[in-house]
Amino acid sequence: MYIFWIILAIAIWAGFWLWLVYWLLPWFGRQLDADQLSGSLWFFARMYCRIVHRVRWVGFDQLPPEARRGGKGPVVVVANHTAGIDPLIVQSGLRRHLRWLMWEANMHPALGWLWRHEGMIPVSYGASHDAVTARVAVRHLRSGGAIGIFPEGSIARPKEELRPFQPGIGLIAHMGRAPIVVLWIHDTPYTPTAWGSVIRTSHSVVEYVGTYRIEKGDDPAQVSERIRHMLADRTGWPLVDESLLVEDQDAAAH
Repeated sequence: MYIFWIILAIAIWAGFWLWLVYWLLPWFGRQLDADQLSGSLWFFARMYCRIVHRVRWVGFDQLPPEARRGGKGPVVVVANHTAGIDPLIVQSGLRRHLRWLMWEANMHPALGWLWRHEGMIPVSYGASHDAVTARVAVRHLRSGGAIGIFPEGSIARPKEELRPFQPGIGLIAHMGRAPIVVLWIHDTPYTPTAWGSVIRTSHSVVEYVGTYRIEKGDDPAQVSERIRHMLADRTGWPLVDESLLVEDQDAAAH
């Protein structure tokens, strides 16, 4: 009798691992244009965003082919920055894996494995190695990848205003031969810290605004401002000329 139960337990255990390895993990991998781990993280992140933040992705059925499931070719996704939850709610609404340009100061060492696996590209704004950052981003685009950028450089405070966009967006998109998908994030949690918004409930919304395709003769340095005005026209939020990066550097100095 004991042998029967031992054999049954072994059979169940083996069946579980076969199901995990040959069905569940491959299914996770098909959810995103990435590996199985990234697909698994995407699935649970999407569930979390739906349950905790009740996210609505508005207009995503109108995304250009490059940004849709199964899309091919380079694409740059840009959005205003409202909270620490922003990258999660943007990525969980897309089926293409984004390599984010992320402020190096916010890349907590305890999550180093996650930053490395997800291909985060560190940015320090003004440091000499940011030229290397741009080259990494352009190389990824030219290989057919997707990049995510918050061009304000930091979380906008107070909320519901648009700060200056960093000028490198146009140059990266131009050199990477990529269209720029513009998104509007709003109704996210307004918390004192970036990490606080991750665990606080909300009714967040991510809306598709439009796609900007750089044409021959466009000045890459002016592209960022044009995208900023696209968002301003859609949101009705005021344009504030004081850079968030200047404010953050002043705060750090004091």
